[in-house]
Amino acid sequence: MSSPIFATPAELAAANRTFHERIWAASHSAAHLDLLDRILVHFIRYPGTTLSTRKRWDHVLKEHEELLVAIRARNAEEAGRIASAHMDEAKNIRIQIYIDGREISHLWGSLQVPDLY
Repeated sequence: MSSPIFATPAELAAANRTFHERIWAASHSAAHLDLLDRILVHFIRYPGTTLSTRKRWDHVLKEHEELLVAIRARNAEEAGRIASAHMDEAKNIRIQIYIDGREISHLWGSLQVPDLY
């Protein structure tokens, strides 16, 4: 997932979702996929994305690359650490968005695709 030059937040969120879904599918765990699909229903309720700034997108790409390296190395502990930090950061950004009473997606328009993490 290279950094697109003229991507909208919706396009970035869609690329992010595709990345996450491919990681999920690689687990080959029906129970895992079912759980993640049910959790996704709750994310769809919330508009906006944490990916509305180039800096955030570039950081997410770096985290995704690090996660893939750990997965390919079969380093579950490192992959878990990276994934947890990735989700925590997105959660903290999302909380700040709600505290501020704003959606950062207004910079590029309304989104149809939720940001997963």
